[in-house]
Amino acid sequence: MKSYLLVLSVFAVACGTAEKEDTAGDSTTQPSSEPASAPTSSPTSEPEGGEILLYNTSLWSGEWAIAEGALSGTENWLSSGWQESAGVRDCDYAWDLVGAAPAAAVCEDCVWEFEITATGNADASTFNSEECDLQDDVFTYAYTAEYMYEGTSMGPALLYKGSAEDSEIGAFVLPGNPNSPQVETYTAEINWDEAAGTFSYASGTVDYEYLYQY
Repeated sequence: MKSYLLVLSVFAVACGTAEKEDTAGDSTTQPSSEPASAPTSSPTSEPEGGEILLYNTSLWSGEWAIAEGALSGTENWLSSGWQESAGVRDCDYAWDLVGAAPAAAVCEDCVWEFEITATGNADASTFNSEECDLQDDVFTYAYTAEYMYEGTSMGPALLYKGSAEDSEIGAFVLPGNPNSPQVETYTAEINWDEAAGTFSYASGTVDYEYLYQY
Protein backbone atom coordinates (compact mmCIF):
# COMPACT_ATOMS: atom_id res chain seq x y z
CA MET A 1 0.00 0.00 0.00
CA LYS A 2 1.09 3.58 -0.51
CA SER A 3 0.90 6.40 1.99
CA TYR A 4 -1.13 9.52 1.44
CA LEU A 5 -2.01 12.78 3.05
CA LEU A 6 -5.29 13.79 1.51
CA VAL A 7 -7.18 14.54 4.60
CA LEU A 8 -10.70 13.69 3.95
CA SER A 9 -14.20 12.48 3.96
CA VAL A 10 -15.39 9.71 1.63
CA PHE A 11 -18.38 7.95 0.34
CA ALA A 12 -18.21 4.18 0.38
CA VAL A 13 -18.51 2.16 -2.80
CA ALA A 14 -20.99 -0.66 -2.84
CA CYS A 15 -18.08 -2.94 -2.06
CA GLY A 16 -16.85 -0.75 0.80
CA THR A 17 -14.35 2.02 1.47
CA ALA A 18 -10.62 1.71 0.90
CA GLU A 19 -8.82 3.12 3.91
CA LYS A 20 -5.25 4.44 3.75
CA GLU A 21 -2.71 5.31 6.33
CA ASP A 22 -1.36 8.85 6.71
CA THR A 23 2.39 8.35 7.08
CA ALA A 24 4.26 11.02 5.15
CA GLY A 25 7.57 9.20 5.15
CA ASP A 26 6.22 5.91 3.81
CA SER A 27 5.15 5.66 0.18
CA THR A 28 3.62 2.23 0.52
CA THR A 29 -0.02 3.27 0.81
CA GLN A 30 -2.30 5.02 -1.59
CA PRO A 31 -5.24 7.38 -1.18
CA SER A 32 -8.87 6.39 -1.34
CA SER A 33 -10.80 9.52 -0.55
CA GLU A 34 -11.28 13.17 -1.34
CA PRO A 35 -10.04 15.93 0.98
CA ALA A 36 -12.38 17.51 3.48
CA SER A 37 -12.34 21.23 4.13
CA ALA A 38 -9.66 20.96 6.81
CA PRO A 39 -6.83 18.58 7.67
CA THR A 40 -7.55 15.80 10.14
CA SER A 41 -4.28 16.29 11.98
CA SER A 42 -2.29 19.27 13.19
CA PRO A 43 1.42 20.02 12.89
CA THR A 44 3.60 18.36 15.49
CA SER A 45 5.56 21.50 16.45
CA GLU A 46 3.83 23.98 18.74
CA PRO A 47 5.09 27.59 18.98
CA GLU A 48 4.61 29.51 22.22
CA GLY A 49 1.24 31.08 21.42
CA GLY A 50 -0.88 32.67 18.72
CA GLU A 51 -1.55 31.42 15.22
CA ILE A 52 0.45 30.57 12.13
CA LEU A 53 -0.50 29.90 8.50
CA LEU A 54 0.81 26.53 7.34
CA TYR A 55 0.87 24.84 3.94
CA ASN A 56 0.57 21.22 2.90
CA THR A 57 0.92 19.51 -0.48
CA SER A 58 -0.28 16.01 -1.38
CA LEU A 59 -1.06 15.62 -5.07
CA TRP A 60 -1.41 12.30 -6.90
CA SER A 61 -1.50 12.09 -10.70
CA GLY A 62 -1.25 9.46 -13.40
CA GLU A 63 -1.26 8.98 -17.18
CA TRP A 64 -1.92 5.54 -18.68
CA ALA A 65 -2.52 3.78 -21.96
CA ILE A 66 -5.11 1.00 -21.89
CA ALA A 67 -5.41 -1.53 -24.71
CA GLU A 68 -6.06 -5.24 -25.21
CA GLY A 69 -6.59 -5.96 -21.54
CA ALA A 70 -3.41 -4.25 -20.36
CA LEU A 71 -2.43 -0.97 -18.71
CA SER A 72 0.88 0.89 -18.88
CA GLY A 73 1.99 4.34 -17.83
CA THR A 74 3.27 6.43 -14.95
CA GLU A 75 2.08 7.69 -11.59
CA ASN A 76 3.39 10.50 -9.39
CA TRP A 77 2.92 11.70 -5.85
CA LEU A 78 4.08 15.20 -4.90
CA SER A 79 4.12 15.68 -1.13
CA SER A 80 5.32 17.85 1.71
CA GLY A 81 4.90 17.89 5.45
CA TRP A 82 3.55 20.96 7.21
CA GLN A 83 5.50 23.96 5.97
CA GLU A 84 5.55 27.61 7.04
CA SER A 85 6.12 28.73 3.43
CA ALA A 86 4.31 27.86 0.22
CA GLY A 87 6.20 26.08 -2.53
CA VAL A 88 8.22 23.76 -0.29
CA ARG A 89 8.32 20.15 -1.52
CA ASP A 90 9.74 17.20 0.37
CA CYS A 91 9.18 14.25 -1.94
CA ASP A 92 8.25 13.92 -5.62
CA TYR A 93 7.73 10.20 -6.16
CA ALA A 94 7.50 8.55 -9.60
CA TRP A 95 6.42 5.02 -10.49
CA ASP A 96 6.18 3.04 -13.72
CA LEU A 97 2.91 1.11 -13.84
CA VAL A 98 1.91 -2.05 -15.69
CA GLY A 99 -1.41 -3.77 -15.21
CA ALA A 100 -3.24 -6.89 -16.30
CA ALA A 101 -6.94 -7.69 -16.12
CA PRO A 102 -7.70 -9.98 -13.15
CA ALA A 103 -9.10 -13.46 -13.56
CA ALA A 104 -12.06 -12.44 -11.39
CA ALA A 105 -13.04 -8.78 -11.18
CA VAL A 106 -13.66 -7.21 -7.78
CA CYS A 107 -15.89 -4.50 -9.28
CA GLU A 108 -18.36 -6.21 -11.60
CA ASP A 109 -19.96 -2.97 -12.81
CA CYS A 110 -16.71 -1.16 -13.63
CA VAL A 111 -15.62 -0.22 -17.14
CA TRP A 112 -12.21 -1.78 -16.49
CA GLU A 113 -10.13 -3.21 -13.68
CA PHE A 114 -6.41 -4.01 -13.50
CA GLU A 115 -4.03 -5.65 -11.08
CA ILE A 116 -1.20 -3.10 -10.97
CA THR A 117 2.52 -3.56 -10.44
CA ALA A 118 4.11 -0.21 -9.58
CA THR A 119 7.91 0.01 -9.88
CA GLY A 120 9.64 3.00 -8.34
CA ASN A 121 11.54 5.18 -10.82
CA ALA A 122 14.37 6.82 -8.87
CA ASP A 123 15.65 8.74 -11.92
CA ALA A 124 12.28 10.47 -12.34
CA SER A 125 11.86 11.15 -8.61
CA THR A 126 13.14 14.13 -6.61
CA PHE A 127 13.83 13.89 -2.89
CA ASN A 128 14.52 16.85 -0.59
CA SER A 129 14.01 14.96 2.66
CA GLU A 130 15.66 11.93 4.25
CA GLU A 131 12.17 10.61 5.01
CA CYS A 132 11.33 10.08 1.32
CA ASP A 133 11.09 6.34 0.70
CA LEU A 134 10.39 5.13 -2.84
CA GLN A 135 9.05 1.57 -2.86
CA ASP A 136 7.52 -0.86 -5.33
CA ASP A 137 3.92 -1.92 -4.81
CA VAL A 138 1.11 -4.18 -6.04
CA PHE A 139 -2.56 -3.15 -5.90
CA THR A 140 -5.78 -2.89 -7.92
CA TYR A 141 -7.25 0.01 -9.86
CA ALA A 142 -10.74 0.06 -11.39
CA TYR A 143 -12.76 2.71 -13.20
CA THR A 144 -16.51 3.22 -13.00
CA ALA A 145 -18.51 5.73 -15.00
CA GLU A 146 -21.29 5.81 -12.38
CA TYR A 147 -20.17 5.83 -8.75
CA MET A 148 -23.33 5.15 -6.75
CA TYR A 149 -23.95 6.36 -3.21
CA GLU A 150 -27.30 5.59 -1.59
CA GLY A 151 -28.93 5.30 -5.00
CA THR A 152 -27.45 8.54 -6.34
CA SER A 153 -24.80 8.70 -9.06
CA MET A 154 -21.77 10.81 -8.16
CA GLY A 155 -20.30 10.47 -11.64
CA PRO A 156 -17.05 8.77 -12.64
CA ALA A 157 -14.54 7.50 -10.09
CA LEU A 158 -11.19 5.77 -9.95
CA LEU A 159 -11.34 2.96 -7.40
CA TYR A 160 -8.48 1.45 -5.43
CA LYS A 161 -7.92 -1.82 -3.59
CA GLY A 162 -4.74 -2.51 -1.67
CA SER A 163 -3.10 -5.85 -0.97
CA ALA A 164 -4.66 -9.20 -1.78
CA GLU A 165 -5.76 -9.44 1.86
CA ASP A 166 -8.05 -6.42 1.41
CA SER A 167 -11.63 -7.53 0.87
CA GLU A 168 -13.01 -4.15 -0.15
CA ILE A 169 -12.49 -1.65 -2.94
CA GLY A 170 -13.10 2.06 -2.44
CA ALA A 171 -13.08 5.44 -4.15
CA PHE A 172 -9.67 7.02 -4.70
CA VAL A 173 -10.53 9.88 -7.08
CA LEU A 174 -14.13 11.13 -6.99
CA PRO A 175 -14.56 14.52 -8.71
CA GLY A 176 -18.29 14.54 -7.92
CA ASN A 177 -17.83 14.29 -4.15
CA PRO A 178 -19.93 17.15 -2.67
CA ASN A 179 -17.71 17.16 0.43
CA SER A 180 -14.67 18.26 -1.56
CA PRO A 181 -13.26 21.63 -0.45
CA GLN A 182 -14.12 24.53 -2.71
CA VAL A 183 -10.66 26.05 -2.82
CA GLU A 184 -8.24 26.68 -5.69
CA THR A 185 -5.52 24.64 -3.99
CA TYR A 186 -7.56 21.43 -4.35
CA THR A 187 -8.15 19.46 -7.53
CA ALA A 188 -9.91 16.22 -8.50
CA GLU A 189 -10.24 15.30 -12.15
CA ILE A 190 -10.53 12.20 -14.31
CA ASN A 191 -10.09 12.01 -18.09
CA TRP A 192 -11.01 8.74 -19.82
CA ASP A 193 -10.93 8.53 -23.62
CA GLU A 194 -12.21 5.09 -24.52
CA ALA A 195 -11.64 5.54 -28.27
CA ALA A 196 -8.01 6.54 -27.80
CA GLY A 197 -7.45 4.16 -24.90
CA THR A 198 -5.99 6.84 -22.63
CA PHE A 199 -6.68 7.66 -18.99
CA SER A 200 -5.35 10.43 -16.75
CA TYR A 201 -6.18 11.75 -13.33
CA ALA A 202 -5.10 14.28 -10.72
CA SER A 203 -6.28 14.41 -7.14
CA GLY A 204 -5.14 16.28 -4.06
CA THR A 205 -3.86 19.57 -2.76
CA VAL A 206 -1.01 21.94 -3.58
CA ASP A 207 -0.06 24.45 -0.86
CA TYR A 208 -3.29 23.80 1.03
CA GLU A 209 -3.62 26.58 3.63
CA TYR A 210 -4.33 25.75 7.26
CA LEU A 211 -4.47 28.38 9.99
CA TYR A 212 -2.98 26.63 13.00
CA GLN A 213 -3.92 28.16 16.35
CA TYR A 214 -2.08 27.31 19.53
